[in-house]
Amino acid sequence: MSQNPVVRVTYVVRASRRLLAHLTELGEGDLAETFANPTVVMTQPLPYEGKIEGHRTLILNKCKSGFVTDLRDFLGEDVCAAMFGDLPAAAMFDAWWEAEEADAIEIATDW
Repeated sequence: MSQNPVVRVTYVVRASRRLLAHLTELGEGDLAETFANPTVVMTQPLPYEGKIEGHRTLILNKCKSGFVTDLRDFLGEDVCAAMFGDLPAAAMFDAWWEAEEADAIEIATDW
């Protein structure tokens, strides 16, 4: 049995104040309200050693691109480009959102 713990790397993604103001100016108050709620982005379970240590920058970049890909799927490419600019995923994320690594606690769901 391996002594290597399995973990997930978790990020809390929040819209920047700049994004919320931008959406309000565009008349997208409902969307601003939706984005005001944080989103959690996490990896699949990974062995701690070799997958986590030394790879945090890569994991954060995956978080950013995964978040923007999901957003583009949800809103559509054209809407995203019109609202947020026609930028590569990481640049779009950095312009409008913030990500903070968070600790996650796994709980039993054996009710």
